[in-house]
Amino acid sequence: MNDFEGNSYISIKSKEKVKNSLKKEIQKIKYRPYLIFLKKYWILLKIYLNINKLVEHNNNIYLYKMEQSNYDLLSNIKGYPLDKEQRDCVLNEEEAILVIAGAGAGKSLTIIGKVRYLIEAKYLEQKEILCISFTKKSAQKLKDDLYKTYQYNVNVCTFHKLALTILKDSGLNFSLNNDDTLIYLVDEFFDHLIYNFPNIMKLVVTYFFNSKNKKYEDISLIKIKQLKNTIICFINLYKANISSKKTLISFLGKVEAKDYPLLVLIIVIYHMYNIEMKANNEIDFNDLIVLATKHIQKFGLKRNYKYIIIDEYQDTSIIRVNLIKEIINKSGSKLMAVGDDFQSIYKFSGCKIETFLNFSTYFSYSKKYFIKNNYRNNQEIVDVAGSFVMKNKKQLKKKITAHKSLIKPIKIIYYENQRETFNILIKFLIKEKKDHILILGRNNKDLFKLVNSYEDLKNYSLHLNYLTVHKAKGLEEENIIIINLENDIMGFPNKLQFNNIIKLIYEEDENIKFEEERRLFYVALTRTKNYAYLLVNKNKPSPFIRELINDYPDKIEILCIK
Repeated sequence: MNDFEGNSYISIKSKEKVKNSLKKEIQKIKYRPYLIFLKKYWILLKIYLNINKLVEHNNNIYLYKMEQSNYDLLSNIKGYPLDKEQRDCVLNEEEAILVIAGAGAGKSLTIIGKVRYLIEAKYLEQKEILCISFTKKSAQKLKDDLYKTYQYNVNVCTFHKLALTILKDSGLNFSLNNDDTLIYLVDEFFDHLIYNFPNIMKLVVTYFFNSKNKKYEDISLIKIKQLKNTIICFINLYKANISSKKTLISFLGKVEAKDYPLLVLIIVIYHMYNIEMKANNEIDFNDLIVLATKHIQKFGLKRNYKYIIIDEYQDTSIIRVNLIKEIINKSGSKLMAVGDDFQSIYKFSGCKIETFLNFSTYFSYSKKYFIKNNYRNNQEIVDVAGSFVMKNKKQLKKKITAHKSLIKPIKIIYYENQRETFNILIKFLIKEKKDHILILGRNNKDLFKLVNSYEDLKNYSLHLNYLTVHKAKGLEEENIIIINLENDIMGFPNKLQFNNIIKLIYEEDENIKFEEERRLFYVALTRTKNYAYLLVNKNKPSPFIRELINDYPDKIEILCIK
């Protein structure tokens, strides 16, 4: 029996085992009434009734001891001290924890701190630690940081690289198709192949666009693009979250009559996609993860992982969660998942925010930790961006504290001619000595509304860079400019809405418009260390801008520059 004096950590799982063991002992004594007078019975009963307080007391003592004995380590992670919340995440020894870290909260520092603590204080070997990140770029950055700072050669990879490694360890090799294969196939179908299917072409015209008298060629490109997006999103969500082919067919019995033709079309394209891969002897990333999971179930795991750390956990899916669960089942490893539900912006690629919001459903005996400090933004940006995104009902409430303040850091600049106004703004920023600027757009081509090419940005006498908001996630800059803020189908928010058929896989909040676009705008605002300059169409301003002006007038300045 644990002495509850802080000599070791008692996890939720261990506590439940102790509790169940005590319950059995007490029940045995109850069936022998003469034993209730024994001192042992009363000790057991007292422990059982006070187990939660005893465990909490024990863990507080243990964590205090560990913090004191590792004070120097925790006070110098890449030259920075970890704050209280970050230290709590590093020191904990639960079976699984979810670290909820807002923008600018120093989650990368926390992850590096955890790795260092596991190696230097808990004596794990480097090969026993597995770190996973969402993109190759972010995985490589974390790997480089760990090696350059501490000479750790820890396994840091994407989910897809992890799945490949699992299969290669057993001598299995696969050819992967390109990320854009599905997009290419859908484009090819609607641009060329559809002419070989007159019945499907008629279906598209009649059912999807209510145009009995129109020809396929007369349908607007925007509507076709919207249909393409729905099909691509549906297939990605399906493959990333439901692995049974039978389930896709079964949806035919669940879909509304008006969407039945669309589902038939999706099934046609889905099977064309599979045929294309089979002909090229390829599999896609989702198939790869499912295959790796099944392989572990059947043959076990070659590598002995004791701790798994997942970065950008809000960008995961059911099949990725299943892969991690299977690794944990076979290895007994513990898990720390780090992310921010405010920054879940990859639904179109199959990611599902429910895996983050319902973490305890997927990982039993888990605990949530919040990192509350923001080291990037000012409090005004934090307040506006946080309040703005929380209008989505499916978000976790969190209070973030920044350590600096600026008067009206959000500057709105109206334009009639976006290119001319952009040049005026650049001259203004040069005069204000604001040198490093990140330009953020909703779409890849938004930049060309300002300049003719990326090379033209070099012609200005200050440091300019352009990225879409999706590509800018995880980055920061001294100041930012957000462009294309107009009330248009390709503006910000983008109005290429998905068909209701997506709800077969992904439930959305019907009362809040642009749920994911709202999170995307949060990501955009929180890239800045200082000011956010918003270029807004004067004649048709983005609905997001109207909302900001109405709800946060004390944080916003309408900037008149000439």
